[in-house]
Amino acid sequence: MGCVSYSRRYFPDGRLDQAAYRRAVGAARREVIGVAGQLGYRPWREAVGSSGTIRAIGGMLQQRGHNVITLPALQALRDDILAHDAVDQLCVPGLSSDRSEVIAGGLAILEGLFLELDIAELEVSEYAMREGIIHDLAGRFHHRDKRQETLEEMMDTYHVDVNQAQRVGRVAVDLARQLQLGETDAEVLRWAADLHEIGLAVSHAGYQKHSAYIVQHADMQGFSRHEQAQLGFLLLNHRRKLHEVDAAYGFTPDWRMVLCLRVACLLHRARRGQITTECCAVLRGPMAFTLTLDADWLSQHPLVVDDMQAEAKYWKRLGYDLQVEAQHGAIQQ
Repeated sequence: MGCVSYSRRYFPDGRLDQAAYRRAVGAARREVIGVAGQLGYRPWREAVGSSGTIRAIGGMLQQRGHNVITLPALQALRDDILAHDAVDQLCVPGLSSDRSEVIAGGLAILEGLFLELDIAELEVSEYAMREGIIHDLAGRFHHRDKRQETLEEMMDTYHVDVNQAQRVGRVAVDLARQLQLGETDAEVLRWAADLHEIGLAVSHAGYQKHSAYIVQHADMQGFSRHEQAQLGFLLLNHRRKLHEVDAAYGFTPDWRMVLCLRVACLLHRARRGQITTECCAVLRGPMAFTLTLDADWLSQHPLVVDDMQAEAKYWKRLGYDLQVEAQHGAIQQ
């Protein structure tokens, strides 16, 4: 719900009237009724509101001697605003000119929330979403990243083989460095390596699909929806058929990341310790990769050779050229 969309819908051209306001309040109540029961807090011990509309309403009520927002104070403010015929006539202490055009919609939404959630008092926070993001980033900087806690909880819940996840993660990150991916991408690959096998808890058949579904729809505290979508896409594509991104994901994929994770999983398919050879990855063009592995090591691991040949075919279907080369002696990275 937003004050701009509600104001445009129920108060077009800035016209104000009681009937339109009642419809706006009703729409807000219908929007929130589905989650009201899930919250379950009755009465609320503490309720806090932040950002534009709530801070504007809080400022107007403060001019009237109210330190917190209550329903009676909110409704008294509503009556004063609806006493005017249009928003350009509003002259309410504490209301700025840039907020006046959308205050009616925001006020209706807030009244609907008070009524449907049975809020007695709402304190106003001077902080907004951007400050919350800054605090979150500060926590990550000081090594208190909530995302790492979430990863560990999920790995424990789905009985992930931690050693295998670490093996895959190390190779994926090394390949990312060779393909000149940034540290942020490398971190996402570490997360993907940690979670790529969670789908095994559901089924061995097509488990990459289960892994992707879980990550995309789980309540992963600390992760943004964008991060979850990116992770889901990587997990869906870490083995077997390659799937192009669709509009539901909301981002443009970096196929270098997909390659890093897939190759790391292939090289560690035997699930035994560290691989005893290096893998060199080179981006030859926008849609062309070359992987180089030690010839002697490949001769001792024929299944890897078969896997790499199959891998080249998967990429070809997507329009990419993947070449795997065998080289004797030390591989220059």
